[in-house]
Amino acid sequence: VQFFIDRGIPFCPRNAIHDILSSIGSTHISGEFHRLVAADPGRYFEEQPHLKEVISSLKASGKRLIFASNSPFWYVDAGMKHVIGENWRADWDVVIVSAGKPLFYTEEARPFREVSSVTGRVKFKKIDVLEKGEVYTEGCLRELIRCTNWHLSADDRTPTTDDAARLGADGLATPK
Repeated sequence: VQFFIDRGIPFCPRNAIHDILSSIGSTHISGEFHRLVAADPGRYFEEQPHLKEVISSLKASGKRLIFASNSPFWYVDAGMKHVIGENWRADWDVVIVSAGKPLFYTEEARPFREVSSVTGRVKFKKIDVLEKGEVYTEGCLRELIRCTNWHLSADDRTPTTDDAARLGADGLATPK
């Protein structure tokens, strides 16, 4: 909008917003955005030198860490290798990609599927246990609890979609 105002270009705000959102949506859905970023993560991701230290501190305090992202594995892997390092998955107890949030928090019975960390392909096998070092897709909070046999403490509660949006919940820490 400011672009049009600064240049004295007549425009309809509703049409401008529609065009911008459509452009962003098609770039995001097509995967074009993800491919550009994954090809050159240093250009798009800011350095986060303290992040590795924060993760280590959480682990040292006994927290179990869950990485949950709506992005596909190949994109997450490229970004996290740039930000954290080649062995970034070793820092997380569970890695979930293409999680489908916010439904991840509200679905009752959506099974996890394993993703090959070599090919990025989804494996067709039943998942009963989420193993450290592996990558999973889809699933839901109820299945996460079942497949890890973790119990939420009395002061924890099931996250809601509002909680997820407020926290930007791409990384969750749970008490041991």
